[in-house]
Amino acid sequence: MQPKNIHNLFNDFIDDHLCFVYRGSFSNKTVTNLTNLVVGSLDDVSGFVSLRNRLSFLMIESIQNIAKHGDKSEDKSGGEGFFLTRNVGNTFFITTANVMEGENVSALREILEKVNTAADKNELKNLYVTVLTDKKISDKGGAGLGLIEMARKTEQKLEFDFVPLDEKNSLFYLQLRIMNKKALENPDVEPSIPISVARNFYERSCKDDFVMLHRGSFSEDVIFPVLNMVEHDMLRHALSIQKKMFFVLVELLQNISKHSYIKNGEREGIFVMGQRTNQYILATGNYIHNSEVELLKNQLVQINGVEKAQLKDLYRELLREETETISENAGLGLIDIARESKEKLLFDFYPVNSEISFFSIVTTL
Repeated sequence: MQPKNIHNLFNDFIDDHLCFVYRGSFSNKTVTNLTNLVVGSLDDVSGFVSLRNRLSFLMIESIQNIAKHGDKSEDKSGGEGFFLTRNVGNTFFITTANVMEGENVSALREILEKVNTAADKNELKNLYVTVLTDKKISDKGGAGLGLIEMARKTEQKLEFDFVPLDEKNSLFYLQLRIMNKKALENPDVEPSIPISVARNFYERSCKDDFVMLHRGSFSEDVIFPVLNMVEHDMLRHALSIQKKMFFVLVELLQNISKHSYIKNGEREGIFVMGQRTNQYILATGNYIHNSEVELLKNQLVQINGVEKAQLKDLYRELLREETETISENAGLGLIDIARESKEKLLFDFYPVNSEISFFSIVTTL
């Protein structure tokens, strides 16, 4: 993963007020952390505070849908799955994906088509009763009742897709569209993002080995759930790796929350976590004022120019100087990150306009 990749990902979601992606196993703790992260961001999203409970419900139903349909053949809690939520304009999109046995596709497709052809809430209510009392449909379809409730809560059609993986398995995609009051009054002007976009992004996440992405505001209400997500994901690793990962992540996220350029009243940024065999990659990107570029670049070049054993001495040297400039530019934090990194820090700066640039940094653990 290169700094340019982080810049591209940031720009891919340039119109999003919030974007969060997670690919991995889903447990009850995962559901809680994801819900807290998205709901915690609602205070900054005009017109969605009143939809807090509904959005929480739909997120939980969507993630539990992974657990109900997900392939558990590898003995993973809830199975491997994919979750994507985006807030664009006055609309929230929630997309999930999970592997399921191909023999169950036709039954699930049948329920989804019945849900989408229901003319109104009364028909959905009648369908709910039918699925509830028809043991054959319930057992075969699995999450039929949950799907009906999603349609009732969103008042929108459920978008779905099935992609064959092999002779036995398929990948099931489900996308919900949640619109606030303003959007419902004028739906034609709201963004329409086809499910194929999420599908392409899932394939890209697998190819580029990233398992988590957050793009948006980096307030404390958002940072803590992100930290909890990573901390929970790292529980299967040795304690020494967990501590190193958490320490570096805190430094990177604090760099955005404290030192990034404030644009439209927010500190915007992006965080990406990638995973390969025995290796984690953490990366962030954010806006900075052009007047800070040269100093930050010089600090990073200096840090990369010394051996790891010398970083401790460099840290002490900067600490003794105690200048306001160094404090504001988080030079000490960058040294801490470099001391934990397996490789030299990768970084770059991309001019945005006459006032700001985009700064991205990548570290390997």
